[in-house]
Amino acid sequence: MKQSFGTIKGAPVTLYELENEFLVLKVMNYGATVVSIIDKATGIDIVKGYDSAEEYYKGTAHLGAFVGRTANRTRNAQFKLDGSTYHITANEHGVTNLHGGEGFDKKMYSVEEGENSVRFTRIAPD
Repeated sequence: MKQSFGTIKGAPVTLYELENEFLVLKVMNYGATVVSIIDKATGIDIVKGYDSAEEYYKGTAHLGAFVGRTANRTRNAQFKLDGSTYHITANEHGVTNLHGGEGFDKKMYSVEEGENSVRFTRIAPD
């Protein structure tokens, strides 16, 4: 099942619902974000989240989403690979790089719907 969940920068955001005998999962194409996981036995939503795509767009807590290429801090906003030093954006206090820069939670994803699945994809240029 799917339904409209708002718009981000004019692009429609869709909320997808998957269900089995134990859980109901709701996930959206903006940030490939898990919006809700409801325990069917208790009716309790075990995920902290917002009520609309717009709130996720404005939010800074990365609730239920991919956060970026890395999920930590890169000291001095640089790293070495194969003998070369690479400098990346110092987005935290001008010193470290947090979560790989702009989070993947702030991107729209392409969606491939299966009979019992949803697959989110996007290209992340280097």
